[in-house]
Amino acid sequence: MKKLVLISLFALFGLNHVAFCQNESNNQIGQALFETNCKACHAIEKKVVGPALKDVHKKYEQAWLVQFITSSQSMIESGDAAALAVFNEYNQLVMPDQPLSKKEILEILDYIAFASEQVKANEDQNPIVRPAITMLHFQPLYLNKYPFFWLFIAVSIAALVLLIYLVVRIFAYIEKNKS
Repeated sequence: MKKLVLISLFALFGLNHVAFCQNESNNQIGQALFETNCKACHAIEKKVVGPALKDVHKKYEQAWLVQFITSSQSMIESGDAAALAVFNEYNQLVMPDQPLSKKEILEILDYIAFASEQVKANEDQNPIVRPAITMLHFQPLYLNKYPFFWLFIAVSIAALVLLIYLVVRIFAYIEKNKS
């Protein structure tokens, strides 16, 4: 009896490991296909040229996605409402037909689903999103390039001094004439 239980447990854990490794392998194939065929125009989390693909498998049915990836223009020409909506949202930018088999497209969609879950897991672990540090794009002010800068400063200082002088003189005149 103990041998039967041990063999059953070993078989159960062994099959789970094989299934996990196979799923990992499929994700690697899907990722490689995504990076080769899709990454130039799409990302998981953000819009690039085309839409962000996070949870696209939940928004559209798998058969629709396969057909759209295979030939988006034929769907648009047939008047498919969802295809037209995507086409119009992205300024009628044409998504090129992808020369991929259905199996390859499904592997890419599996990878997108996996990557979407990874993004969600990261969001759950880090609920506070810190803004990205961006480089400021400015040029330092080189005063020797602007010869009128010093003239402007000098005239401004002179005008300020003159204004203060006039205000003091006016108050002195008012005080003198009060008495």
